[in-house]
Amino acid sequence: VEGCNDTGINMHHRWYDGVWHDWEVVPGMNARISAPPSAVSWGPNRLDIFARGDNGDLIHNWYHGRWYGIDSQGGCIVGQPAVSSWRPGRLDIFVQTCNNDSNPNMWHKWYDNNVWRPWEQTPRQDNNRISNMLGAVSWDNNRIDIFARGLDGTMVHQWYDGGWGQWESLGGGVAP
Repeated sequence: VEGCNDTGINMHHRWYDGVWHDWEVVPGMNARISAPPSAVSWGPNRLDIFARGDNGDLIHNWYHGRWYGIDSQGGCIVGQPAVSSWRPGRLDIFVQTCNNDSNPNMWHKWYDNNVWRPWEQTPRQDNNRISNMLGAVSWDNNRIDIFARGLDGTMVHQWYDGGWGQWESLGGGVAP
């Protein structure tokens, strides 16, 4: 979670392994975050955490038997990132970017086979813009569903199943 303190490191962690452990500052977290973090696990004893850093970049910390510390994945992001994993060693991160022009403002970065891939706009085939990233989930190998709040306030959805589908509106009214 994003902690309430006004100074110093503010990402806190609590875990359960048969009993609940006390809150702690995430070890190796030597930066402040400016939006709530998102976490995913790609397998046993593995946890990856992503958040918007104080300077607007995407920061990453991971646990695999021990905490490894922060690395910056760059970019300029707004709000909470969304992250999913469809298999061990695969991470997909989706963010709302800082751009204010008419270009699409949702970007994607992924980690596969120990290599970080560069940021890309997603999708490339339309001009959809979002006002909030809501979440991402994977329910099968090579499948991701992403959800966001569209500029019109409805929930929008896009999916990847070997290729990107078009955005679709799921309607409703999503709070900003």
